[in-house]
Amino acid sequence: MSLIHVHIHGPYRTVLTGMCKRSTKHVFVLPRIKAIESATKDDDTKWLTYWVVYGVFSVAEFFADIFLSWFPFYYIGKCAFLVWCMAPTPSNGSVQIYNRIIRPFFLKNEAKIDDVVNNIKDKASEAADKFKDEAKKATANLIFEEKKSS
Repeated sequence: MSLIHVHIHGPYRTVLTGMCKRSTKHVFVLPRIKAIESATKDDDTKWLTYWVVYGVFSVAEFFADIFLSWFPFYYIGKCAFLVWCMAPTPSNGSVQIYNRIIRPFFLKNEAKIDDVVNNIKDKASEAADKFKDEAKKATANLIFEEKKSS
């Protein structure tokens, strides 16, 4: 992954986007490995909480980035937000956001979310089965045509 991420909207956006991506993906790898390898569960929970918040943030940013990127200092604010979410304190940003926003929303809508996920899983399984059947038919046709032409 490169540090430079090319965008048209401004010279500083490119540098700050690259710095944010680098800091969130590369610099904090060692603490994650140590969390996984440790005997306690607390640090695992801390990093899982961070990744849940980061995932929600990434989805929201995917849709809002086209508008937010026009605000001055957006990328500096984004970097500050991500650093706050990763801060090595007991009540860092990811813990606060998870406990105040994501967890209550999830607990309130868990049954609906499960239904949607199961529905998507069923449709994906049906599509995969259909694709597999079509692939088998196409393979059989190719073999038949090959034998026929020989």
